[in-house]
Amino acid sequence: SVVVGMAGVDSPHDQIKAERLVKKALTKWLRPQTHLTVVNDIHIVRRSGSEDPYGIALIAGTGSHCFGMNQHGDIAYAGGLEYILADEGSGYEMGVKVLRAAVRSSDGRTKPTKLQQAVLQHFHIASVRALEPIVYHGQGLNKTKIAQLAKLVDSLTAKGDWRAKEILAESLAELTLHVAAVVGRLHLTKAPFDLVVAGGLFDISATKFLQQFKQRVKRIAPHATVIKPQHPPGWGAVRLAQDQAQL
Repeated sequence: SVVVGMAGVDSPHDQIKAERLVKKALTKWLRPQTHLTVVNDIHIVRRSGSEDPYGIALIAGTGSHCFGMNQHGDIAYAGGLEYILADEGSGYEMGVKVLRAAVRSSDGRTKPTKLQQAVLQHFHIASVRALEPIVYHGQGLNKTKIAQLAKLVDSLTAKGDWRAKEILAESLAELTLHVAAVVGRLHLTKAPFDLVVAGGLFDISATKFLQQFKQRVKRIAPHATVIKPQHPPGWGAVRLAQDQAQL
């Protein structure tokens, strides 16, 4: 049994296409009796942190995505449809808010925020107006580079900047909403289950982000156990392959 976790496998069509590509790449190692499955990487993240075949996973890094499965085999998703349709609470969304906070502060549409100066220093520019060619022209800013601006939120929250604190609070609320939606649809409000979390946002130190997140989860699902995996995602792929081999 072989399980492969890949980003971007978000539909049955994606899964079929990905499985064809993986079979082609692994032809010399696969046998006729080999059971190959390609899944979205959130599946292997969940199993990397939990021995339970059922439960919920939340990824909050460059993007955001929540997935869960209950003991009846019902599944539910929240987010995970990339940055135009979703990614609320992610590093990318935080980065966009940082850029807009700098512009709004510079324009005088809000009270001053230290994010304005931090953005200027980050891009080595003298004025916010100089952001326009950086963002829209040349190589531009891709999703990953924008998400890196979330680090400014962490450092300036520690220094008490009002907008940085707001952005962190907004991300925390959005990620909690992801979990609440999946918990509700799977009827896990009163059930014990593992909630595996992964991604850079859970390493934010300025406001003890993970601790605050755990407190919010307890209000939604008092019997949930929030887990940060001690093993890499590949560990979860092995566990899923073992599950399949035992069927």
